[in-house]
Parts: sequence; structure tokens; C-alpha cells
Amino acid sequence: MKLCKISLTIDSAIREGDNIDKLLASYEKLVKIANFTPKNSKNASDLESTGELFKWLEAGGWKNKFYDGVTRDVIDEEMKNIESWNQRLYINETGIGEDISRRLEALKTINENEQDLYDLGGDFDLDKHEVDGYNELLFDDEAEDFIAEFDEEGDGDE
Repeated sequence: MKLCKISLTIDSAIREGDNIDKLLASYEKLVKIANFTPKNSKNASDLESTGELFKWLEAGGWKNKFYDGVTRDVIDEEMKNIESWNQRLYINETGIGEDISRRLEALKTINENEQDLYDLGGDFDLDKHEVDGYNELLFDDEAEDFIAEFDEEGDGDE
């Protein structure tokens, strides 16, 4: 903290054009006393932020408990209020639950009907079915109702 204050004072003195010799001497003495010398500077493997610390801890198997359900501040209280409001909105609203149930049942019925209608088994390959149909139309000599038109000039107009 003192290093920061002296550094700020040095910057102010430089801007004002004052003599900074005493301030620099004080800064150097404080650096030596605090043992902030280049030989004690951090290694490349040292952690520089809390993010790196958590990354290192998680790599070792530690898992952070981000939220444990305890209300600690206004944000936690607001999150609970929003959750309870959403719950009341969707559960207690008349007709929404029944409407969702009806839609799910309709989707299930449509899926079952499509399975029966198209005789789709669990191993039916729709891509293969599409390619086979395309090849049958394109290469079948008996399919007279399908005529492939190609643009001979290459300008996109037929």
C-alpha cells in the first residue's frame, strides 16, 4: 500500500515538474525493505489471479460449491423471489398445465400414427429412403412424368 502511495506521489511530482529525488530514494528503500527485488519476482509458474488459482485447484480434483441454497444477500433473495413467481405463474395459472398435457399427448399420438402410417421401425433410415426415391425418379426410364430441366446457358434462367 505504501509503495502504491509513493508511486502515485512520484507520478504527481513528475506531472508538476517537482524534484523527485527524495521520493525515488524512499521508493527504492521501501522496495528493498519489502524484499521486492527482481531476484524475488514471481516465476512463470506462479498464479497471477484467482481464476488461475481456481483452475489449478479444479485440476487437482477440488470442486467449488457455487450455490448451496443459503440466502446470503439481496441477490439470493431476489433469485428466490423470481423462482417462486415463475412457479406460481406456470403451476397455478388456470389452463396452462392442462394445455401442456394436451399438447404432449397430441405430439405422442402424432408420433405413433406416423410410425404406423409409414411403417417406420426403430432402424428405419430416412436418408437412405430419400436417396433411393431420388435415384428411382432420376434414373428410371419408365418414369415419364418426371423431366429434369437443365440450364444450358448457365445464367440461372431456364
